[in-house]
Amino acid sequence: LSSSASSDAATTVVSVNGSSQFVTFTSNNSTPSWSVSLDPARVSLPEEGAVLVAATVIDQAGNSASQSGTIGIDRSASLTVRGPVDGAGGDNTLNGAEVAAVTIFGTAGTIQLDSSASVLVEVLAEQATTPSFASSVALSSTSWSSPSLNLSSLADGPYSLRVSVSDGAGNLASASRSFAISAAIPLFTKTAMAGDSILNASDLSLAVPPSLSGLVSQAEDGLQVSVTLPGAGLGAGLVAGRNLLATVLGGVWNLAIPADLLAAYGANDGTYTVNLSLTNQVGNSGSAVTQFTVDAAAPLLTVTQPTDAQWAAAAANPEDNPITLVGTATGLEEGQVVTVLINGKSLQASRTASNPSQWSLALPSELLLKGLKASANSLEVRANDLAGNSA
Repeated sequence: LSSSASSDAATTVVSVNGSSQFVTFTSNNSTPSWSVSLDPARVSLPEEGAVLVAATVIDQAGNSASQSGTIGIDRSASLTVRGPVDGAGGDNTLNGAEVAAVTIFGTAGTIQLDSSASVLVEVLAEQATTPSFASSVALSSTSWSSPSLNLSSLADGPYSLRVSVSDGAGNLASASRSFAISAAIPLFTKTAMAGDSILNASDLSLAVPPSLSGLVSQAEDGLQVSVTLPGAGLGAGLVAGRNLLATVLGGVWNLAIPADLLAAYGANDGTYTVNLSLTNQVGNSGSAVTQFTVDAAAPLLTVTQPTDAQWAAAAANPEDNPITLVGTATGLEEGQVVTVLINGKSLQASRTASNPSQWSLALPSELLLKGLKASANSLEVRANDLAGNSA
């Protein structure tokens, strides 16, 4: 504490919070003045609040004058923080929607408010010492709130929210809390009907009906995948599609196809589209579209040549009467193999891109000479289409 005094001042008594002491004058440019440092051993000051200060000066003639006032003591500050998602239903985990607009708020107690007071908001990854994100919030009252903060650039994982404040008196206060970011959406993979997404006649006749199944990430056990199956058929034979649920266990889900829909699919070859969706426990939603093909019709194979007369002529004189087997392959995709078995001997027929519905096989003379019997020869033609249907 310090003050100036009149030129005839002799002594001064200074009282602080009820404790008095004499101080002496010094002269500066012929103007008396006094100063005193507050000794903690003599003066008991509170942590917070106003302190009464008084000074009495006595001149050489014994006249006195007094002046008093108060000084404020501010030696502490407090700070609280709420967020990121407190309140009804809050779980302190930010999902993909929440992480893009986060509001941090709290209170500031025993803060000396002035233009320099502000709250520093910092986000640190677990075990990190350097903030991944920082923002400053001006402090104009005992309640504070940040603007909407976009934290979507931060990776999923645990974080610490740290806030701190320095007021005009130089007091520091801080607070922190933990939260997590979980913004990854459920992802569907390896979805298939009957293992390969192709239903053939064999699949449709199994004792255990085929099912639709797959994997899904970012999905807790017990959650349900919403599966929208399409309908099949026309007119009076139409079987309506429906929405069903499949439970997730260990990242895997499986759905048995209802018997009426499976029968309708089997009666109507074609490609069908299925929609999948799931919302996980933190509120992230994922969806996917998958397709499966129904091909229950087997290829149709025929043998059109040779005639019985050609067989007889070849059997009598193979060298002069070569035999070429010719037939048709209806419903057999280009590139699929036609196999001819003569008395159990397997031979591969030829097919051309220009006419894939026809096959042919020129029999080697060695087969005609040694491979054929005088009677009761067997001839079999086989093929499998891409769906696995056999003919």
